[in-house]
Amino acid sequence: MPPHLIQFEAMWASQKIAQCAAWAQPEYAWLYGLGDVNGSFEMTNVLVLWGKVAPIRKDLTVERLRQILDEFHDKGLLFIWEVDGRSYGHWTGSNRPGRLLPFSQRRRYRAAAPQVPKRALKSYLESRLPSTCPRHDAFLRDSMPCPGQEKEKEKEKEELSVRVSPSAQPSLVGFEHFWKLYPRKVDRQRALRAWKKVRTEEYPLVFAAVERAGQSEQWRKDTGQFIPYPSTFLIGRRWEDQISTGTNTMKEVEIPEIEVPT
Repeated sequence: MPPHLIQFEAMWASQKIAQCAAWAQPEYAWLYGLGDVNGSFEMTNVLVLWGKVAPIRKDLTVERLRQILDEFHDKGLLFIWEVDGRSYGHWTGSNRPGRLLPFSQRRRYRAAAPQVPKRALKSYLESRLPSTCPRHDAFLRDSMPCPGQEKEKEKEKEELSVRVSPSAQPSLVGFEHFWKLYPRKVDRQRALRAWKKVRTEEYPLVFAAVERAGQSEQWRKDTGQFIPYPSTFLIGRRWEDQISTGTNTMKEVEIPEIEVPT
């Protein structure tokens, strides 16, 4: 991130940081520098991020870094989205005055991530902060891109939300079982939206595919670095892929009975 002002006093007074686990709170200040001129960064490969900070954090492991990022995402500090199979993160609230360079100066630097999808960001922020909180409106306002920072005629990137008619809503029991099975628990809300497009009769196929993939070399190597996001797995219908477990026998998978909504 190019030189800019960070109000550290206000940062450490953040309620969102206070809600994070004690082992994650002090990591926010130095990880904040991963952001580009818009407060965003690519996080497709956590190994690349680890390589940027490992020289000064010799005791930091890739798995620990992933846990830290997941904790920030869960507490509303790090918005995560995907474009063309790549994952990106955005520090919420980074557009507050004093945290980034003025918009007129940002063109000097190369952005590391595409434009943040506004609606998906707003939905994410709303899901992380109760509407009854006195700071709700200010939290959303400060976290959204400032007016005038983007060309009005430029079309927004495709939104991440998936709209499904009420009659097509599948049982949440099926999703809860999928979430329990899936080894990489990131962006639950987007995964839930993607799950709503899966037909009920396909649930057993999804469960079995996750079980098989969990035994594959691709998912097990490098501490799970190559496990796709659950939403990516569902949207791409990855359960239809041919997954090799490295053995000649297929593992028997116990499929729970899922109540089908009427």
